[in-house]
Amino acid sequence: MTKHKFTKGDWLLSVDKIEIACADYPIANVTCGDWGDYYPSIKLTGPSMDTKAEAFMDGMPYGNVPREEAEANARLIRAAPKMLEALEDLVMKATYSLMGIRDVDDAKAAIALALEEEVEKKTTKHNFDSAALEVRIITADDVGKTVIVAGADFYIAGSVTEDSVDIMHYSEGSYQLKHAFIGQYIISDGKTWEIIQSGDKIAVSAKY
Repeated sequence: MTKHKFTKGDWLLSVDKIEIACADYPIANVTCGDWGDYYPSIKLTGPSMDTKAEAFMDGMPYGNVPREEAEANARLIRAAPKMLEALEDLVMKATYSLMGIRDVDDAKAAIALALEEEVEKKTTKHNFDSAALEVRIITADDVGKTVIVAGADFYIAGSVTEDSVDIMHYSEGSYQLKHAFIGQYIISDGKTWEIIQSGDKIAVSAKY
């Protein structure tokens, strides 16, 4: 991950819901209500023989940010570090073909934080339908063996867990090794295979 210069750790909302802070100090204050150019000024008050100068804030208001919109802006800013982290992780894993369904769940959670919504974080389970041509459950006994799914050979090269498998497949004229997670796709010779969850097992599903 890139080393960033912004404040680390969780960002929090203040009691008034328009100030963002970390555990140690304020980070930002979101505009709420009237906004414009304001500056200190002096006005003269009282009768001409007893005139007094009083200081006050003068200015030119340009607009108004409703309270509801200001609070939504604050929530979005509060979630910025989480969203950046989730996006960087997605980009990195997509670049190296490691992205799985759990990474999407993390991104959804960051979005929910920005919108102050609740999301249920869990690994997506796929329902098999007519689009599935064949499903092959992978177990630890398959390590070091070649399994065949819809006529395609897959060599189980390493560890098999409940949500990932080291799999070697033929693509673009050579064999490629991939540490695949549930929800990832493997494309070979114009066909697509998906790493899915079948009950409490990991499996390869062949789909066009």
